[in-house]
Amino acid sequence: MISRRVSKNSNNVSDYAKAMLKSPLFIPSNKEEITLVRLTVADLGFKEGARYKDIIARAKELGLDYCPAEVGPQLRLQYQDQPSGEWLRIATKPIIGPNNIPSVFSLGHGVGGLWLDDDWVGLGSEWYPYVIAR
Repeated sequence: MISRRVSKNSNNVSDYAKAMLKSPLFIPSNKEEITLVRLTVADLGFKEGARYKDIIARAKELGLDYCPAEVGPQLRLQYQDQPSGEWLRIATKPIIGPNNIPSVFSLGHGVGGLWLDDDWVGLGSEWYPYVIAR
């Protein structure tokens, strides 16, 4: 299971991310290689921040699409030299996590080391301009 592989590499996996990995909405694709684009919310033109649905709509206007669901855990496995203090959110179709909250994977290097975590993308959640969507 991918959560075990992520944990084995001295990564931390939050309970929310573990639940997302077990969700029926977590459907791995059969793509072996994809190209990722790293953008902040401000890069997409939202200088004051924006809701996830608006971020995705703007990305689609630019010809971008959702990342496959497994990008979060796979990137966590591959991005072991992530700088301290950096957090990335992965622009995937939301996965319903605990408490029926739609979420996407996030990965960061914070207190306790490297993390695979989640970030809520429900109607009330807003991402700030400096947030990086991968």
